[in-house]
Amino acid sequence: MVRRRDSRAVVLSGTVRTGDQIRQAEEVTRSVQGVTSVTNKLTLFHGGNG
Repeated sequence: MVRRRDSRAVVLSGTVRTGDQIRQAEEVTRSVQGVTSVTNKLTLFHGGNG
């Protein structure tokens, strides 16, 4: 999930399956023109049903 605080600051939140996905999401978000800051609150999914 991506939430924008304003037109330039982005908060990433939710769960992903790998640390690489956390890093990739932040990298892609930082590459978006106009984004000045990224707060990464993504966490790793640890099992469960499904």
